[in-house]
Amino acid sequence: MVDAILNVIKHHQISLQDPRNTNNRLHAMGESLEKYVKDIFAGTLRASEEERMQIHAQCFSYGGGANNPPDAMIKGGAAIEIKKVESIGSVPLNSSYPKSTLYRDDNRISNECRDAEGDTWTEKNMIYAIGHVLRNTNILKSLAFVYGDVYCADRKCYEDIFNTIKDAINSTALQLDDSDELARINAVDPLGITYFRARGMWGINHPYRVFNYIYNYTGEHAFDLMAIIPSSIFETFENANLLLEEAHKNPTLHIEDKLVKNPNNTVQLINVKLITYFIQ
Repeated sequence: MVDAILNVIKHHQISLQDPRNTNNRLHAMGESLEKYVKDIFAGTLRASEEERMQIHAQCFSYGGGANNPPDAMIKGGAAIEIKKVESIGSVPLNSSYPKSTLYRDDNRISNECRDAEGDTWTEKNMIYAIGHVLRNTNILKSLAFVYGDVYCADRKCYEDIFNTIKDAINSTALQLDDSDELARINAVDPLGITYFRARGMWGINHPYRVFNYIYNYTGEHAFDLMAIIPSSIFETFENANLLLEEAHKNPTLHIEDKLVKNPNNTVQLINVKLITYFIQ
């Protein structure tokens, strides 16, 4: 995480590159943001494609898939979920509920992700990287990094809701198939040829809204970065001193000790490092 923040500061790059020709601009900008985030973690923003491939193979154990979280896993480190938004409102998560932690036994991750580091892991810290890309442009207006364990409740919270709805559907007289979705209902018409799929579609408020009691985002700068890192994790970073040294000499980078609400019990507080940076 420290390297990612320092690479943002070092390269001063807020324009995203379209990775390929496509008529779907939203999809292209999502891919561009994903590439940007992976590059700042790996330090490959200015690397050739050959160099990028080699460095990413050393940095990441998993590079993401089209339909399953996460978008990347750092070897021996955290998992990263990357989301593009065009406004500071909500963050669509689609069919995957919020994850405070990535678990190896999660049936919503792919086998490639599960086996990327063999059986050496059972759970990983989850980092949400949420980029606000200005509508109809390739300009990255803001980037928020938030660790899942201060952003999301434990998985039981979301699974209980999902299972309650699923059980209610299963208690009906509808003709149902086994499904990892909420339901697949067969023979909904007289000919018995039409089926209906019910899926859970999840979303979560943007971190700027969730943590507005410790950080007031105004949008007045060309670019803003915010990172919220549990202090217990920040203290394990071997290169944390590099970020602290940069903050001493860079007036646009600030590191503060803050308290945030425990997502599972809002009267309990968690010590975090609030890191902010802006380009005027």
